[in-house]
Amino acid sequence: MRRIGLGLTCLVAAIAIVAIPHLAQEVPAGPALNRTVQGPATAPTYSDVYCAGFVTARQVPNDTYLITGEESANKIVFADRDFVYLNKGSAEGVGIGQEFSIVRAVRDATKLPWFKYQRGLSAAMGTVYADLGRVKVVIVHERTSTAEVVFACMPMNRGDWALPFEPRPIPPFKSAAALDRFAPKSGKYEAMIVLARDFQQGVGTGSVVYVNAGSNQGVKVGEYFRFFRYATKDTYKSEGFGAAPKAYSWKDVPREVLGEGIVLHTEENSSSVLITTSLRELFLGEYAELE
Repeated sequence: MRRIGLGLTCLVAAIAIVAIPHLAQEVPAGPALNRTVQGPATAPTYSDVYCAGFVTARQVPNDTYLITGEESANKIVFADRDFVYLNKGSAEGVGIGQEFSIVRAVRDATKLPWFKYQRGLSAAMGTVYADLGRVKVVIVHERTSTAEVVFACMPMNRGDWALPFEPRPIPPFKSAAALDRFAPKSGKYEAMIVLARDFQQGVGTGSVVYVNAGSNQGVKVGEYFRFFRYATKDTYKSEGFGAAPKAYSWKDVPREVLGEGIVLHTEENSSSVLITTSLRELFLGEYAELE
């Protein structure tokens, strides 16, 4: 009887696993079965490219915008897979399947410049826009339309602008050769890190920065900027800690290469750059040259 009972128990367990497959899948795999081999990234991610933000002096259309969305009595913001309402419909030519990029003009709340020329350079570059994500129209009414949030970088607010979606190229990374920290000057266009995404002041690998050189200066998506700084007096002469017998100009002292980054997006006089390698923390005001 014990053998029969044990056999029935095993049979019932087997039937349960076959009939309800997810029960078997809940058992965690052992270390040997859980290993995955991932090679180095060959290109920026989709989020890197479409959440980079941009700085431009051109007039960005603001006549299409997000009115509100479902559960408006309870929701303050809208995110991935939410349904939102746009202020244009069939009367304005909006159609089912049409996609819009949602953006927002943003400003640094501190209003404190990090380096001497930041305000002037920033003003020449234009307004900073945050990429919030993308929506796709699913229902069209005469004067409004309903759209689904199909990709979100950050929460969307009422009043955020909707621009016709334009695909952005995802450039490949260059060969994985080591950064040349002693690279001579390239002789190409020299600019500066003027701003950073989310108005960070210290940045590093994985950060997005805005450089004051763009399509008007010949910058193209996929090109690389090398970041560096020139030596200052404190670098090679500190009172009480020794001094060279002869004064040297910063032009005579080797520069310090800090890292490099790939161009994700260009405007007329600015570029959105993803820092791919940094030897140490970088700050606003660092120099940048095209490689």
